[in-house]
Amino acid sequence: KRIAKGGMGEVLLAATSGIEGAERPVIVKMIREEHRTDASFRARFLDEARVQAQLSHSGVAAILDATTDEATGEPYVVVEHVDGRNLGDVRARALATGTRVEWAESVAVAQLIAESLAHVHDRRDPQGQPLAIVHRDLSPQNVMVAFTGEVKLIDFGTARGQNRRCHTVAGVVFAKPGYVAPEVANGDSGDFRVDLYALEIGRASCRERVSSP
Repeated sequence: KRIAKGGMGEVLLAATSGIEGAERPVIVKMIREEHRTDASFRARFLDEARVQAQLSHSGVAAILDATTDEATGEPYVVVEHVDGRNLGDVRARALATGTRVEWAESVAVAQLIAESLAHVHDRRDPQGQPLAIVHRDLSPQNVMVAFTGEVKLIDFGTARGQNRRCHTVAGVVFAKPGYVAPEVANGDSGDFRVDLYALEIGRASCRERVSSP
């Protein structure tokens, strides 16, 4: 079933088939029907899968498969399902219920995000060359908090990396307003520091809104 629809694609909740009913919930991402003939949308979609597939860390939602539908020839990506809520929803729920997020919990979540970003930024190819991956759209909506306590980064649709084939148009900013580093807003593609900027903005705003004295 469809659980989200964005400007480029749609996200569906599905399940793998298994022996004797052993199923596993997964996320399936595909290009929106009205954009499937647009070469630029297809290139961006494949780039997201290519970049995210290079990552292997407990704090990054894993790509399980990336292929094309045999019947239609359309690409789709199967991503690890995180049973939980995004950090933006967690914050909104805390505000709605008057629940205080304690300092230790806030620091723990920020630390887990920072560790995930360290893996993203330090990732190298099999030859040892830096992939120079930058998420570039880090926000509470792109951080999943599992009911088991895990924290995972999702949505690498605007990520930059050496293995991208479609490059961002100069002057076009895809990241969410409020989390965009000044240099990116001024037209620079930015480096790993733009993710650290967004992390600090998110940490500070969450702390101020949810757990202010």
